[in-house]
Amino acid sequence: PLVKSAFSIVGEALRMQGLKDYLRAAGLSAEDFAVMIAVETDAFKRVLAGEASPDRRTAQRIVDITDGAVSLQDLGVGCDVVE
Repeated sequence: PLVKSAFSIVGEALRMQGLKDYLRAAGLSAEDFAVMIAVETDAFKRVLAGEASPDRRTAQRIVDITDGAVSLQDLGVGCDVVE
């Protein structure tokens, strides 16, 4: 079980690479972006590290704020738009 968890975390971290790339290109820190999407900094850092996944509303805020540069698919969330 521990090995599976480690592989799962690595997979999540790799999936978040697009978001990390966006932040770097935009010159935004994790702290700044967390404020922009209205989540706690520690929670957002866990998402970036692959230790957690964003909920659907947070994921949609990320897509909206990045003007689609980061997609729901990039975030591992279904492709439906959240109203």
